[in-house]
Amino acid sequence: MKRIKNSLFVICVLLQASAFAQTKSLSWDEFKNAIQQYHPLAQKASLLPKYAQAEIGQARAAFDPLVEASQSEKSLQNIQYYSTQNIALKLPLWYGIDVSSGTDNLLGQRLNPSDTRGQLYYVGANVSLLRNLITDKRRTALRQAYISKEMSQLEKQVLINDLLMDAAQVYWEWTRTYANRKIISEGVNNLQQRLQFIHENIVHGERAAIDSIELEATLQSFISKRNQAELDWQNACLQISAFLWKVDGQAYELPAEVSPTYDLTQMSIDDIFVLQAQIIKRDPVNHPSIFWYDKKIGQITLDQKLKRQDLLPKLDLKYNYWMKPNYPSSAYPNYTFGMQFQMPLTLAFSRNQLKMVNLKLQEAELMKQDKTRQINLKYQSYLNEANYLSQQLKAQEASVQANKALLEAEKQKFNIGESSVFMINQREQKYLETLEKLIELKSKNLKVNQSIQWSLGMLPSNT
Repeated sequence: MKRIKNSLFVICVLLQASAFAQTKSLSWDEFKNAIQQYHPLAQKASLLPKYAQAEIGQARAAFDPLVEASQSEKSLQNIQYYSTQNIALKLPLWYGIDVSSGTDNLLGQRLNPSDTRGQLYYVGANVSLLRNLITDKRRTALRQAYISKEMSQLEKQVLINDLLMDAAQVYWEWTRTYANRKIISEGVNNLQQRLQFIHENIVHGERAAIDSIELEATLQSFISKRNQAELDWQNACLQISAFLWKVDGQAYELPAEVSPTYDLTQMSIDDIFVLQAQIIKRDPVNHPSIFWYDKKIGQITLDQKLKRQDLLPKLDLKYNYWMKPNYPSSAYPNYTFGMQFQMPLTLAFSRNQLKMVNLKLQEAELMKQDKTRQINLKYQSYLNEANYLSQQLKAQEASVQANKALLEAEKQKFNIGESSVFMINQREQKYLETLEKLIELKSKNLKVNQSIQWSLGMLPSNT
């Protein structure tokens, strides 16, 4: 069975490592899910709820039953003064009540008059009537531990949200370099085909040799741009690989043949606008950081209630009902009863503790206001950027179409001998420049879409 489990684990590792290579494309959702599952920082964030669960278990331990046992005796000059054996079971209850049960066995020749010789059984309770009646340290600690678990989930979401923000910028830059490399490579291929055509015309005496020289100079310039685009693509692949990890915790290097699922040369601007419209419908008040401060205020409020309890006098009642084995029941009750009252005259310590908690509560509320303001400003800033880029994208799309039409017209003029290689090169360079700018604006639009999601705390999924 162990060998089968090990084999299945190895198969899972190999399948995950080769998944991208088999599909030869990587979408944003696949990239995001891989990061959330396998990235070390995401796994570190997943430890936070486990820590919080351990805190809950630690706080619950204050309500665990407690068994106590003790024995003591004194013997001097062959006189046994006393010999005591005590066994007790204490059960802390939720509402500030401690129930106890046990047995006392007392023997000896020099016992105190208030002591009862022999073995006794008892059942009793200890009750707080003023201080610690509404709440106490152990109940407050458990309530705060449950809130800490909710806070840990929110903190985990914020950490993964920040991680995915960095990953999103890298991913869409990767798609830009892929599209940029593609259009420049197509430009180089077009120039090479045109150069071959010009060489054939020169051989037949239809073109001047200067046309080929000018075209070769332009080709070399494009080859230089292609080399730079290739370098940018390789570096972008390295940046993508930095976010990819295997199931077994080993770093994963993205294969060179894997490309983005989204081809910015084919992606229409309408698709980008549709994605953007779906995002901006959300409200920034639902950001997990704001909820985190709500939980923090809830924790401090519980501490505030506890400190208010410390302003009350301490009044504890203790009652035990006693039973003696093999002894007839008495018409009179056998019990011990006690009361303890305690109250500081100035309450200076408790009042100042409460004052400190009130200041912490005020501080947390101010921090929440500041955080809410920051999130709203970031959200609005990204919305403004998205609106600006949308206008720029529409204008650039129109510019690309216009330059493409001019290039096609120039080619037709060239075919009938009314244009020159120089004019075609100029038109093509201008067209490629506007196309590169369009791809850059598409990438920026997609990046700002992710930034809007980040400002809303929406990037993580199923966290």
